[in-house]
Amino acid sequence: MAYLRADRWLGYLRRRRGGTRAGRRGAVAIMVGLALPVLIGAAGLAADVGLWYRESARLQMAADAGAMGAARLLQNSAAAPADYVAAASAEVNGVSANHLIGTLLAAPAVSVVAGSSVTVTLSSQSDRFFTALFSATPVTLSATAMAGLSTTAAPCVMALGKNVPIGIEVENEGTITATNCSVFSNSATTVQCDATANPSTASIYVRNGSITAQSVGAAGTVCDNTWNGGSVISPAGTSDAASQSDPHAGLAAPPASSTCQPSSYGWQNNGVLNLNPGTYCGGLTISNGMTVNFAPGTYVITNGNFDITGGSTVGTAAGVTFYLGGDTPGSVQWTNYTNTQWSMSAPASGPYAGILVYQGAGSDGSAPTNQVVGGSGLSINGTIYTPNAQLQVTNDAVLTHPADGGLGIIAQSINVEGSGQIQAGGVVPGGGASSSQIVLLQ
Repeated sequence: MAYLRADRWLGYLRRRRGGTRAGRRGAVAIMVGLALPVLIGAAGLAADVGLWYRESARLQMAADAGAMGAARLLQNSAAAPADYVAAASAEVNGVSANHLIGTLLAAPAVSVVAGSSVTVTLSSQSDRFFTALFSATPVTLSATAMAGLSTTAAPCVMALGKNVPIGIEVENEGTITATNCSVFSNSATTVQCDATANPSTASIYVRNGSITAQSVGAAGTVCDNTWNGGSVISPAGTSDAASQSDPHAGLAAPPASSTCQPSSYGWQNNGVLNLNPGTYCGGLTISNGMTVNFAPGTYVITNGNFDITGGSTVGTAAGVTFYLGGDTPGSVQWTNYTNTQWSMSAPASGPYAGILVYQGAGSDGSAPTNQVVGGSGLSINGTIYTPNAQLQVTNDAVLTHPADGGLGIIAQSINVEGSGQIQAGGVVPGGGASSSQIVLLQ
């Protein structure tokens, strides 16, 4: 009997245990059934969100293109609001063709700030796919872009040489100031310029000196050597910029006459010398305290230097161009310790409008270094153009311009030191114009 009761008890336990397993399987099925819509919804939402993200990115690209396209009309004063909308629509359609951006709800909304910027806003409707099980409301996407004109000031101090070690060098309390214009060097020299290095070359190299301009840029490195003497570059220079073209490339050399004027002038006529345009063979030297007056016109100086030295001064020199040429062109050598202000101005019209000094290249393609030295000022209304040689401004010399004019310096390379100063800018006769380009502002 005891054995029978034990068998019955074991059978009961087996039956009880089997029922528990079946109950558990039923509970799991219920939980899976309840969670399945949530899991499907989450997967569907992830897929739809990815699609909307892609459409939103495409829509932003279309808005950017529309703003850039419409901004081209900013320089057209005759453009009407409808022209801006048409230009923006053309670009938007070009980007959206065969690309998923949703369905545009309307034509681009275009807002124009005359001469400054264009803002384009797009709205589109995106379909639901998996999430349509939970909502039938379409998703609205939007994108906004602003484009405008960025004006780059033309260089008024420019080093053209691409292969020179230093394009623009300012040291020992030298200064370059460029008012309403830029300073630029085409030198390709690239160096590591930081607080742990001490380079001696760079495309623009400043040590214990300063450059102040509307912008400062170089094809190589702009190096501000603050760890070896105080120096300032304002604003901070832009390195690795695109090279700038020579604004006077192709300027023809004036013809030389077969009749040569005397090349050297000392004391005579009570110290007053009046010179006329012509060809000065072998150079032009003014010395021994003479005051020279240059009549308007072109002075062709062949195979020799243009010297003003020995206490000589410039009285008048309005509407003049000095060309240094020949097989072996000379250089400018101006020394002014006379405590007088020299004034020179370039022609306002004609083939050499705005060019005060033009130094050609010799038969080997080079020219000698030009120097302006001395503790007195030289006011120039025009451009000193020495594309094949360096211009040095040293020993307290000051190159500036009149209040109603402008000074431009374009050389192969430029060196300012020993408290020398170049005060460029203003309205340079025949100078390069500022350039504008279309850029995304937002």
